[in-house]
Amino acid sequence: MNIGSERPFVKPALRSTRRASASSISSFSALRPEELFERLVIPQGFEVDVAVEADAIEPALAERLPEKGDGPLLRRGGDSLQGRYHDYRLHPFSLAELLGDPPRLEVMKEIPVGDRPHPEEFEALFKFGGFPEPLFRADERLLRRWHNEKIERMVREEITEIEQVRDLGRLKLLSDMLPARVGSLLSVNALREELEVSHRAVSSWLGILETFYYQFGIHPYVGKALRSIKKQPKLYLWDWSEVDDHPARFENLVAAHLLKACHYLHDREGHKAALHFLRNVDKKEVDFLVTVDQKPWFAVETKLSERSVSPSILYYQERLKIPFVYQVIREPGAHRFMSGVRVISADRFLAGLV
Repeated sequence: MNIGSERPFVKPALRSTRRASASSISSFSALRPEELFERLVIPQGFEVDVAVEADAIEPALAERLPEKGDGPLLRRGGDSLQGRYHDYRLHPFSLAELLGDPPRLEVMKEIPVGDRPHPEEFEALFKFGGFPEPLFRADERLLRRWHNEKIERMVREEITEIEQVRDLGRLKLLSDMLPARVGSLLSVNALREELEVSHRAVSSWLGILETFYYQFGIHPYVGKALRSIKKQPKLYLWDWSEVDDHPARFENLVAAHLLKACHYLHDREGHKAALHFLRNVDKKEVDFLVTVDQKPWFAVETKLSERSVSPSILYYQERLKIPFVYQVIREPGAHRFMSGVRVISADRFLAGLV
């Protein structure tokens, strides 16, 4: 899945595909340098990282490069890779991506909400999630099988190849418990008591599930004189179609879209954008706050159909001087201002993101 004009959009920790590694291709490992470069196709703008004798391959490489700039043709072992590639984070499909709309976000400016509704595309995302297999097949039976097989393969095959987990059964049980906790504060102690394991074990398993893109957390925004809670994150899933409760699923869908926008601004544009939620010790809460350089940019409260403005969002708008505030509802056809808050349908708001 791609974001913006750079293709393809690649997984975290994978280097940009504008860097091709000859040494990582096993079929090339036994070739002599001149044979290797007979087979190697070098498109315009690519860099090659090789682990063979530089003196032997540099003449052959020079003949096959589309063009050669200034500086050394090859970098020797030990040279820093800083600045030679960029990491991007992969996300599920979003509404703007389904519509084919290019990103129009500008930092610290109002969200360019869609000029027309997109109820069908939004409902498909809401029901089937953002992963391509169930989304584009749009088949409920396949969706159920996808959920079952994804969890089983993640726990029994993928995790065991990388992590050493002694109790896979309880790890699987933990993953089954999380969809019911979406949108809530994540209490490791409560999970520990239900699973009858140590705090350390639950924390480790949650970290593993986050590493394997099952769940992610959003942390509270801590500001002066807010009396904010400071530790517990809110839990969300990468595949929101697993969440049975519709209000929680809707909040999860919006969370995933906002996180994707923040990662896009960070990874591609270089802005220090981050996603938080607002909650103080008096339990005044707003679902989401997006910041840039730790300064509030816009806040979002999610509702299924309620169009009266949440008192909490007005409270934080005044206390934090938030430039833009939105109450995003699932019900289609809404778009109006109330008390300085834009109340808008999700299919129009999300189309203005990434």
